[in-house]
Amino acid sequence: VYQMQCNNILFAMPIPYVIGLSMDSWGVDTSFRGVTFLQVLAASGFALATVVAACIEERSAWQRLLPHSSRQPSEASDCSTA
Repeated sequence: VYQMQCNNILFAMPIPYVIGLSMDSWGVDTSFRGVTFLQVLAASGFALATVVAACIEERSAWQRLLPHSSRQPSEASDCSTA
């Protein structure tokens, strides 16, 4: 609950003010392009994070499809010679 309240206070509530201030300062067209750019940037970041997590996370379905021959010989067995 506290995380959501902090998110609303810090990000969601000031956004209309900042957008209105930018529209007054730079005009509607530039502000629209800026907001659109930020939305595309955020969506690209989420897509990149999803792809990276799917590729490197050991618990993902892609890792389960790979053969286990990529393991090191010391990892393959629990018995080690001393």
